[in-house]
Amino acid sequence: MFDLVAGSVDLGPEPDPERWQEQLAALLTRIVEAMNAHPGIARVPLANVPTGPGATRTADRVLALLHAGGVDDRSAAWFIDVAFLYVNAIAYEASIYAEAGDDHEEVDVRLREEFSRLPVAEFPHFSRMLPVLTSGTGEERFAFGLRLLINGLVNTEPPDIGAG
Repeated sequence: MFDLVAGSVDLGPEPDPERWQEQLAALLTRIVEAMNAHPGIARVPLANVPTGPGATRTADRVLALLHAGGVDDRSAAWFIDVAFLYVNAIAYEASIYAEAGDDHEEVDVRLREEFSRLPVAEFPHFSRMLPVLTSGTGEERFAFGLRLLINGLVNTEPPDIGAG
């Protein structure tokens, strides 16, 4: 079932070295949207590495975009693992909210209420930042996370095997 969902994702245009980061973010967003359209499907790749042709085709396009951006092979291989964990976690969280009948806004309201009862003296930074800690839509936060991952990839030296 997961492979059918992964295989339904629009891979977008051919990789463009000038736009690879934008194309990568758009593709990862479409993957989340496909999983969100099938609540609960995000559980599957968290416990099993997807190896079917649909999932592999999608992963291959991610690798092609990374190659177009000049990302070295080891960084690309490790990035794809981290990026798909992030994408799966976002989709899985959305399915948990949907299963409970909650939406992101309801959860944020509940969090603000609960966190506002924390003692300010004990949690001064958390209390001060509560409005921004609960700000933004799920889509905005996801997009920020993608930029953070992609910018981190671009600004991180390739991993050195055996240095850990």
